Amino acid sequence: MNIFRYLSFLFFLVACFSLVTRNDAVIWFNVQEYDFGAIPLKEEVQYSLEFSNPGKTLLILSNIK
Repeated sequence: MNIFRYLSFLFFLVACFSLVTRNDAVIWFNVQEYDFGAIPLKEEVQYSLEFSNPGKTLLILSNIK
């Protein structure tokens, strides 16, 4: 019966700490939108955007295309 109490307590602690975990990463863009204007057919266009992470944790960008 002691092992059951121990495992229950351990499960409770894991559940409590997983609720506290949060991601403070934030992405802020310097410009919210950009107007390319009229683009001729098959013309390549480019725009470089800037962003920052004022959050306290790393911001992970994945599957960027």
